Amino acid sequence: MLLGAIDGLDPAAMDRLRRIAARHLVGVNAQEALLITDSQTRSQADNRDACIARLSAVVASAAIRPKIRRPTKPTWGSVTRRLDEKKREGAKKQGRQSPRDDG
Repeated sequence: MLLGAIDGLDPAAMDRLRRIAARHLVGVNAQEALLITDSQTRSQADNRDACIARLSAVVASAAIRPKIRRPTKPTWGSVTRRLDEKKREGAKKQGRQSPRDDG
């Protein structure tokens, strides 16, 4: 199916489709198409239906806009746990050192 023939996808969704189905893409620019094959059964009609189902699943997954990650602040508890662990590790390493003789 030619990518230009797929209606209802904005340019960002079309880019996601190209990224998701990259191994099924054939052709260049205006002649760019998706080539999906299936030979699970001996029936051509069943294989065609399976290909159509896979195509619709790929297009549907490309149409879903990914959630934008919004960075959050670490909680007060997680910050204090991290700092306490750093102090414990530093004290453990300090205990391994031999005393210095500056005489």
